[in-house]
Amino acid sequence: MAVARTNEQETKLFGLEVLRVVGTGLSRVVDAQLSNTGMQPATGVQVVVELHTEGRRLKVSGQDSLRVDIGSLEVGVAVECRVELRFALLEGLQLQSSGVDIVVTVHSDQGEEIFRARYNPVTLSRFPPRGN
Repeated sequence: MAVARTNEQETKLFGLEVLRVVGTGLSRVVDAQLSNTGMQPATGVQVVVELHTEGRRLKVSGQDSLRVDIGSLEVGVAVECRVELRFALLEGLQLQSSGVDIVVTVHSDQGEEIFRARYNPVTLSRFPPRGN
């Protein structure tokens, strides 16, 4: 699943692609790839994932967001991460019926970028198309 960059900064620092989302019921395993597309090494890299559905934020594994510390990322280098997202019963039911908007913020000492995507397990619709 490709994700769209939402900030309008002139220099793009990172690329993000969700490679796989698997699971049913109250948990999902997500594999994603983060790459340094900037002009210099990135330091202090941290990824924050928030999930929203029907205008409200879903708790992820009991938290408002999921944080993944990456550390440093050299120019042109990509790292793959696997995370497990667990949901309470009511939130899992909402995810199954309504899908979820994914907001990923990549923070670094060089700046931050925000990416957005939609995941709908019922129709498997995803937006935006790859390349945007």
